[in-house]
Amino acid sequence: RRWYSSVYRLGSEATLGIYTLPTLSLLTPSPLTPNSAPILYQALEEVKLREMAIIDLQKKIAEGENKLKQQQNLYEAVRSDRNLYSKNLIEAQDEIQEMKRKFKIMNHQIEQLKEEIGAKDLALVKEHFDHMKVEKEK
Repeated sequence: RRWYSSVYRLGSEATLGIYTLPTLSLLTPSPLTPNSAPILYQALEEVKLREMAIIDLQKKIAEGENKLKQQQNLYEAVRSDRNLYSKNLIEAQDEIQEMKRKFKIMNHQIEQLKEEIGAKDLALVKEHFDHMKVEKEK
């Protein structure tokens, strides 16, 4: 800590808007003593390690953001597929209802035609017997 106070001195405070930021003013460095070199080297190594840790964390954040974007894109794709399939299902159900309605109408028409055929068949048989009767009487 001694080398820090001999190299840097907290200067006057600079103001920016409503924030007050302290400024560091660089003094003329004192000559390094043999005892201060290992401390300085250790501090520099610590700074490098922390910078590497920051870079690693920034990479992890970027990876997380990319994964989030991929998940959002997948979610949107699934959502649009769901909406499409839901629309197709509703259309298919409507078509099925329409076909059921037409089927009932056709069934009713078939029953009416069967009754008509039965009635005409009976009339034809009756006509045939009447014609046979007339033929026998001649």
